[in-house]
Amino acid sequence: MQRSVTQASGTGLAEVQKVEWAAKEIHLADDKHIVSELPRCPNSSSLIALYLQGNYELTVIPSLFFQRMQLLQILDLSRTSIKSLPKSLRKLLALKKLLLQGCDLFMELSPQVGKLKNLEELDLDETQIMDLPKETGKLLKLKLLKVSFYHLCGKKTLKSNILIHPETISNLSQLAELSIDVNPADKRWDDSVEAVLKEVCNSKTLRTLSLYLPTFQLLDYASLIYPSLSRFRFTVGHHKRRIISRVPHEVEAEFRKWDKCLRFVNGETIPTQIKGNVIKWKP
Repeated sequence: MQRSVTQASGTGLAEVQKVEWAAKEIHLADDKHIVSELPRCPNSSSLIALYLQGNYELTVIPSLFFQRMQLLQILDLSRTSIKSLPKSLRKLLALKKLLLQGCDLFMELSPQVGKLKNLEELDLDETQIMDLPKETGKLLKLKLLKVSFYHLCGKKTLKSNILIHPETISNLSQLAELSIDVNPADKRWDDSVEAVLKEVCNSKTLRTLSLYLPTFQLLDYASLIYPSLSRFRFTVGHHKRRIISRVPHEVEAEFRKWDKCLRFVNGETIPTQIKGNVIKWKP
């Protein structure tokens, strides 16, 4: 009788080859980081959930790996060392959750993501992607979007000068949670943030929002959507480091503890506009 759940322990490809890839649910994640390689094209036509998180030695997903996973709904690749996803990603038409949180070498999200019409959660928090492909705006069922952008310093150039293409957020008509983490030194965010805020303000479904606002004047936009938010984290003011992931642990822990939090950084005195918003936003 076919097992519905497969779990594995051990190291490397030898243990992966013992996996029953025809199972409905596969767990290849534990504290030992057991997986460094994956099979080329497993026959996983019944697979619904695949958990690979925590495998830091996993660096590459084979190009045909997703070819026969047409029923897959949950794919967790968090905290692996992959840099990209293969073209066979487009075969995952039933996928609802794509989790890449903590993949700090992941730099490019394939435009093929736009083929995942049933996707509801896309977690790119603590990754290093250069930009969000415009095809993300085709994910009309998306409810959660978390993204961290990489800032390329020096003389090297990027493929695109646009972090988030216009109307991407507006098209996500079911979006309930949005988190955007940027390097404050990235001028592309300075050029994009106002447009993103305007789109956010037009959302009728958004309930959780986390953003970096380079200037306190942008709080005027944030105040328009504040009444409809059950949770928010706004960091205001110029900062020399990545806002969310590189502050001291105790500060970040305190910041995340509150459902509603506005943080002002890199200033000796708090502007009266910020004080006014704090009073206005009190529950």
